[in-house]
Parts: sequence; C-alpha cells; structure tokens
Amino acid sequence: MSGHRGIIWGLGIALLIFVLACSSADAQASYPLSLQDSAVGKALDSLRSNQSADGSIHGFNGTTAAVWAFAAAGIDPYDVRASEHGPSLMDYLASSSGNLSGALDYAFYILSISASADNPNSYRGHNYAQDLMSTYSGGQFGDASLLYDDMYAVLAL
Repeated sequence: MSGHRGIIWGLGIALLIFVLACSSADAQASYPLSLQDSAVGKALDSLRSNQSADGSIHGFNGTTAAVWAFAAAGIDPYDVRASEHGPSLMDYLASSSGNLSGALDYAFYILSISASADNPNSYRGHNYAQDLMSTYSGGQFGDASLLYDDMYAVLAL
C-alpha cells in the first residue's frame, strides 16, 4: 500500500480540488469558497466520476484524500458510492485495512476515520491510533529517511 505513486495520486486529487476552487471567479472575491460554489461542486463531481465499483478513487491513498474532500464539503463519506447499493469510500478503506503497512498508511486511514466522524481508537473493533504509535521509534514515525510520514502521523494523532 505504501508507495510514492499512491501518495502522489492522493495529493494530486487534493491539489485538483484546490486548483479548481482557486480558478473560480468567486474565489477572487471570497475565501473560503462556499460549499455551493460551482468550482467546489465540479471538483466533487469529478471525484465521484472517478469512483470505481469497489468504492475506491485511485486506490487507497486517492480514496483517503477523497474522504477528506467530501467530509470537508459536508458530505458523509459513507454516502459516496459509485452505484446506489455499491460500497462507499469508507467501505473500500475498511476492506483494505488488513493491508496497512507503515506510518503513512495508518495516518491516512486515521485521518479518514476521523473525517467520517468515527473514532480511530475503536473503529470496527480495532485501535488504529495504537498501530500508528507502534511505528514510532528513535524520535520519529515510520521511515527514518522520510519527513512526510511524521507530518501526517502528527496530524492523525
């Protein structure tokens, strides 16, 4: 699950939302944009159009970023589905939780759990905050050669 490609997808989706929001004429006049702004709606529509039948949007990292975007727009990530009865963004993440490996995966998952108004200390009977804490060693989280895993770990905790 960990990997620079997935991180780039996740950050790319967040950047897309930001760029679309900033390109709006309304963005020049008022910040932050309202949830009814057309740029916000178009960005969310774009995310929805990229959702796969399994509930994901460009894999694990892209899905976590999408959860953050929908939650920030006041949309429950449990309600975001490619089809009426298909799996939601959160269903996809839950189905992927057995494959989490490393500080960044745990941090992204915890941020998604929190964004969806759930408790990462007891989500679906598991303590993901404790899992993230288990990656702390030698004064930092995860891979000693990376900084961003520490940044996301601090955000998640």
